[in-house]
Amino acid sequence: MADLLVIDQEHPWPWLEAFPEQASDFFNGRDDDTEALLRCVLAAPVSVLFSKSGIGKSSLLQAGLFPRLRSERFLPVYVRLSHEKNSASASEQIAKRLQEEIQGRLQLTNNKSQAVLDNEENLKFQLEGSLWLQLHLKDIELRDLEGNRWYPIFVLDQFEEIFTLGALDSSLQKQVFYELGDLMENRIPKTLAESLYNDDDLFDRLNLDLQPYRFLVSLREDYLPDLEEWADLIPRLGPNRFRLLPMSEPQAIAAIEKTGGSLVTSADAKNIVTYLSQTQTSMAIDVQRRRSAYTVEPALLSLICSGLNDERIKKKQNTLETGNLAMEGGLIVERFYDSAFAGLPGSVRDFVEKHLITTDGVRLSYPVRSIESRKLATEEQIKTLVDRRLIRRENLEDGDQIELVHDRLALVALQHQLHSQQRLKASRQQRLRLWTGIGIFMLLLLFFSAYMFNVKRTNEQKELSIRLALDGSAIATGLRTGGKIQGPLKVLAGHRIEHSSITDEALQTVYLIYKSIIFVRETHSIISSIAYSPDGTRIVTGNMDNTLRLWDSKTGRSLAPPFYGHSSSALSVAFSPDGTRIVSGSRDNTLRIWDSKTGQPIGQPLRGHNDSVTSVAFSPDGTRIVSGSRDDTLMLWNAKNRQPLGPPLIGHVSYVRSVAFSPDSTRIVSGSDDKTLRLWDVNTRQPIGQPLRGHDGAIISVAFSPDGARIISGSRDNTLRMWDTSSGKTLGQPLSGHTDSVTSVAFSHDGKLIVSGSEDNTLRLWNANTRQAIGQPLLGNEDAVTGVAFSLDNTHIISGSSDTTLRMWDPDVDHSTGQPILSHEDRVTTVAFSPNGTQIVSGSDDNTLRLWSIKTRQPIGEPLKGHEKSVTSAAFNPNGTLIVSGSDDKTLRLWNTSTGQPVGEPLTGHEDAVSSVAFSPDDTLIVSGGADKTLRLWDATTRKPVGQPIKGHEGSITHVAFSPDGKRIVSSSGDNTLRQWDSSTGESIGQPIIGHGGTVLSAAFSPDGTRIVSAFEDGTLRLWDTKTNQPIGQPLKGHRGSVFSVAFSPDGSSIISGGGDKNLRLWDVNTGLPVGLPLRGHKDAVMSVAYSPDGTLIVSGSGDDTLRLWKGSNGMAAEICKKLGRNMSRQEWRELVSKDTNYIKQCPGLAIPPDEQDTSVAVDSILKSPEMIAD
Repeated sequence: MADLLVIDQEHPWPWLEAFPEQASDFFNGRDDDTEALLRCVLAAPVSVLFSKSGIGKSSLLQAGLFPRLRSERFLPVYVRLSHEKNSASASEQIAKRLQEEIQGRLQLTNNKSQAVLDNEENLKFQLEGSLWLQLHLKDIELRDLEGNRWYPIFVLDQFEEIFTLGALDSSLQKQVFYELGDLMENRIPKTLAESLYNDDDLFDRLNLDLQPYRFLVSLREDYLPDLEEWADLIPRLGPNRFRLLPMSEPQAIAAIEKTGGSLVTSADAKNIVTYLSQTQTSMAIDVQRRRSAYTVEPALLSLICSGLNDERIKKKQNTLETGNLAMEGGLIVERFYDSAFAGLPGSVRDFVEKHLITTDGVRLSYPVRSIESRKLATEEQIKTLVDRRLIRRENLEDGDQIELVHDRLALVALQHQLHSQQRLKASRQQRLRLWTGIGIFMLLLLFFSAYMFNVKRTNEQKELSIRLALDGSAIATGLRTGGKIQGPLKVLAGHRIEHSSITDEALQTVYLIYKSIIFVRETHSIISSIAYSPDGTRIVTGNMDNTLRLWDSKTGRSLAPPFYGHSSSALSVAFSPDGTRIVSGSRDNTLRIWDSKTGQPIGQPLRGHNDSVTSVAFSPDGTRIVSGSRDDTLMLWNAKNRQPLGPPLIGHVSYVRSVAFSPDSTRIVSGSDDKTLRLWDVNTRQPIGQPLRGHDGAIISVAFSPDGARIISGSRDNTLRMWDTSSGKTLGQPLSGHTDSVTSVAFSHDGKLIVSGSEDNTLRLWNANTRQAIGQPLLGNEDAVTGVAFSLDNTHIISGSSDTTLRMWDPDVDHSTGQPILSHEDRVTTVAFSPNGTQIVSGSDDNTLRLWSIKTRQPIGEPLKGHEKSVTSAAFNPNGTLIVSGSDDKTLRLWNTSTGQPVGEPLTGHEDAVSSVAFSPDDTLIVSGGADKTLRLWDATTRKPVGQPIKGHEGSITHVAFSPDGKRIVSSSGDNTLRQWDSSTGESIGQPIIGHGGTVLSAAFSPDGTRIVSAFEDGTLRLWDTKTNQPIGQPLKGHRGSVFSVAFSPDGSSIISGGGDKNLRLWDVNTGLPVGLPLRGHKDAVMSVAYSPDGTLIVSGSGDDTLRLWKGSNGMAAEICKKLGRNMSRQEWRELVSKDTNYIKQCPGLAIPPDEQDTSVAVDSILKSPEMIAD
């Protein structure tokens, strides 16, 4: 276990460490979350806790949940799996921790209790035994001395490590999931099943019907897509999930006041929370924004409070000093990080920043024994960093490991690392220039001064772009405040100022966050209600600034100025069935009817309610309007003359929150703060039957199904319920998944789906028939979702939020960064773009080639048939009129791209399979490589061989490529080498290039011809100097299996690779480092990759029979621009970017809005350009 952290009244906050269970008295502000998580854990055998980094999952588990579990006689068994090669199996690690808890923690819960077993020998969970078997033995129970039975709950914390550290060995990773799958699904392990078949005695000793234990998996939410890949094996990982959100302002204040006690005053607590939750943006924020909208990241709260407390102790003061927090707060994290290295040599800091973080700022653990053997740091230096709480040391079975105590520190370390690299690089450049020109110093002084100015300018630009990228991605991911759209705009600005691997990573981060979003628009006021027009072309929102707004549903463009007329917030809106009118209900106690074209009110306000009008709806036949109010009543109105139809409908005993008409206009359903729904007869205005009871909290939203047979309701009890309208009975169990109040619900127009919005800031989709959640929550809002609605064709969802944004979602979007094209009937072996970038050719083990349109993502014509065996390689000629293909049938074929017909007879000559083909840049030659260990040159016009076979390799040729000038050919081979050849003579150039990575599977020239990149069987890539045939830098490591294909970007700055680990990876050519996360989506090995000519797209072909299209950095930037719909104004640029840097359009196809413009009025059109190609 990690070194124990002392937490007491003098030191009540644990810096960036988690609160341990023994410090539960100091863990405050999360009472509601603890109870909600407890309910989640007790609701199903397997639960998943997820959140962003820094939200306090480990503290909630250990100091919040664990004591509550013990009070319910559940034994929490905390497990952090080790994924080292020599580690025990997952079952053995879990069994060992269970033994430790039985012997220690169980007894600690009660001084008089101990584990009492019917069979003590069997109760020992021997490491060599089957954990599944022993957990199911009938004669083993955990009981205390009072006879109470205890049930273990295995808590797998930091589970994302199985996708990082565990993924280094895919076979071990798979073994872990299979072991966990048997335990979680209560599935008899295969080996045990075979034993039970022949052992009746053992079968009788087992209780196979019950699962006397539970699992709770805790991980960062950005690894949920990885978890989804194992959903088929472990279905229980899907439905029962709890998302932990940042602390609300009241929670944060409680965490400070209750924890700090006499050390902190109420005023100090509020100062700290205000500092942590302030919106760091110059954009106007609606003055009516709820204070509860502010959120606080617990990790930062603990760090700031610890830092302030440290200063208090040094100054010998009685309370924290928060008067200068605005200046001091931002320095605490940096100071904490820097102070940890005080008195230590610089090599220790270099070790931390090189070995304890990845290139994209993710924490890594490192074995202590390797530190000692490689003399990276001394034992005393490690102890110092542990004592200073920068790193933690874990004692694991396979040896001690160290790691940074929190992801926040990893980001700080990354920034330090980048700044150090830039300073070192600039210093070297300056020294080099100085010594080169020293002999003619006076002559070149003027030129040298100009150069130094440019170097400084360049470095400043690069540092600015990196700062913007890091700041913007942190804002977009919620790690920092700063605005809904300003974060992505900062990233785009950094990308435009200077492209780098850091800006690429930030772009990828934002692109993935916005993947499900079609557009997002700012309104500068909280949206309280939302509705589609009947024809689906317009959206109306009711806003807390007393206005209504009308939007184009396709572009998100504001269609008109705001509708003014209410004197207080517009709480509810609805279109008339013919779309010509809009009705609104307001906090000013009135309804208003509006002309939907002109935005002008029709007649006078509709008065009759004595309190806020919370909900309004037109009847489907357009004759009536119903309203619900905080005066506990409903009212019916004549839609034509706007007069009330009789007295109010009385029946609820508290606020009416929501109302809706049935599809036949004969009934109304209402939901109320009295926790009931009521059905009403429209003609008699009388209630139908008794109130519908079932929710444990106020009903906030109700809706009829399109056929009128069902009602869906959303409640403050965090659930949805479905009701039968005939009987008034609930249908099945509550729909659970949200972690806060359900604020809005809607059926799809075909009645098959339900969407819900919640104060947990998410939307969820549900199957209306099974009442099960579909997929993951739709994330992105920074505050409560207040309204949801389906588009007319049910393909899109529109939502409004308290974060002042309007968002349109595509819930069916593929959440990988690439979109699949379901194509071939067998493995896709090769892909290539046409020279004009409009088409793709693919080849497959199904013996065919196919042409695809980039624009439509559809095949062009029929498959190209002619080869008798697998197509291994394909390439376009330089003018795009021909395709050459190679096949396992030992032949090459030429194809006419216009007709899809073969040109002439097959090209024969190879004595074994043809593995790779390529056209020369001048279109005169074709080169081919084969399993017969030879290369062959062919005349592209006559289709005849040119000269004799080129020999030299001792193994099969795996890949061939021409240099950009056509003078050289590179080949890779199963003999573990690459070779360069003179294309005019067929002679070898220099010695073979020996890669030391096993079979060389692919190779490619850089666009300038100075480098070659090669891919190896051992999972590495290497760069080579084409003049010297010498390696450049170290091998590029990141794939977890063989790398089958590589390609340079058209500008030569990046490399794309595809491998047996099913992933693509981007690499920075200058640094040799991976850019961002792997591109995931394929379900089998990636066999071939290629860049589009303009670099905006990447295509991949896979063993899963599909092609996928992926965005390059410019493509991702263009897609983000489409979703945002605007550039920064020049004023925003000065405030968010720099006063000293000239304005650069973040989105070249969009206009620059004028300063202080209402940016909700988006640009009317997006200019079409190559960068604006939609994925």
